[in-house]
Amino acid sequence: MADYPFQLGSWLFLTPQLSSSIMQAPVPEHEHSTGIYEVHYITSGYGTLIASGQRFDLYPGILYVTGPHIPHSQLLPEQNPMAEACVYYKVSALTGKSAAAPGSEKEDSVVRVLLEHPFWIGRDHHGIRPLLDHIFTELAQKSPETDLMVSCYLKQLVLLLVRNIRDSRKLQGNVTTPAAGEIDLNSKRFYLIECAFLSEFQTITLSSLSSRIGLSTRQTQRLLQTYYGMDFNQKRVQARMAKARLLLESTDLPVGKIAEAAGYATSEHFCNTFRKVYHMTPLQYRRKEGGQPS
Repeated sequence: MADYPFQLGSWLFLTPQLSSSIMQAPVPEHEHSTGIYEVHYITSGYGTLIASGQRFDLYPGILYVTGPHIPHSQLLPEQNPMAEACVYYKVSALTGKSAAAPGSEKEDSVVRVLLEHPFWIGRDHHGIRPLLDHIFTELAQKSPETDLMVSCYLKQLVLLLVRNIRDSRKLQGNVTTPAAGEIDLNSKRFYLIECAFLSEFQTITLSSLSSRIGLSTRQTQRLLQTYYGMDFNQKRVQARMAKARLLLESTDLPVGKIAEAAGYATSEHFCNTFRKVYHMTPLQYRRKEGGQPS
């Protein structure tokens, strides 16, 4: 899949993932690495977002951004679960001649609005829904111009997002796409890392993750430490505990089943880890958060 690169001022945007679907299951708490901005637009149905400990209702027309190091999760009702379009941007600074294009200062001011809002939520007032429809229609057509068209649409999406954030109609600009050699090759690695910890936290190993992203285990540890501030084991524990908390809060599953779902071979290992992280037992946490009684 193409990364649909485009440049805004002295910043390169890549989009390694685009999706539009009905949510099938709650999303456990997770957070993105440095430079990652995930844009969500709710197209139908209902749900709940929990971001940095705050709860927000999700319903059609709601737009939100989760950027670097913002812990967030999504809960779904049994009836009428939400559908959303999701755009996953990797943003990185350019240097040298590419960063000095005409008009780059004005465009940098646009990007700064996004960088200064690692979390934002509100209603869309600038026509993002039809733009998303154009994007996914273009992707389905797979014409020779699709990659270029989608890059243009994704750039426009950033502009409309910023307009929503600061409620202004004064954005404009025209820049060129950088040479292929300037593309940040780590963008796919970050996406693969986050997918692994979100959906494979029970079984993922340092060795298998390293092989998947094309790095040695030492390089993978360095990458995780640099962008997440934790090593592989700490990141995996974080993902497993997020799943455990979600189940404790929203189900009446016994601790043994939750331990298994979180990737632990024994309840004892799970309980010891949970107590070390949260300074309470899983059942104490369930009572505190008002979860289903065991």
